[in-house]
Amino acid sequence: VLAAGIPAEWLYNAANAEVGVRRLPTAYGVLDYSLRAEGQEVLKLSVGGGLVLPPGGLRIRPPAGKPIKSVKLNGAVLSSFAASEVRIAAVPAELEIRY
Repeated sequence: VLAAGIPAEWLYNAANAEVGVRRLPTAYGVLDYSLRAEGQEVLKLSVGGGLVLPPGGLRIRPPAGKPIKSVKLNGAVLSSFAASEVRIAAVPAELEIRY
């Protein structure tokens, strides 16, 4: 699960704020990801690194506290997601989450 513990104010109360990790060792390889808000209604997430996905993929739980209305994954509209999280099954991944 990525982004679940990030306080929303880290992203939404500062101009051009970005949160992420680089070269974080995990049981599934090295994780790189960054998260940034574009206004109050859009969140951009980039996942890369030498990561092998764990069983079930990666779950993204953004810190906005609002229901997710739409998601683009690598430029394509994603039709399957929950109101509070998005599951991805491949990396690298570029997500655009709209509230």
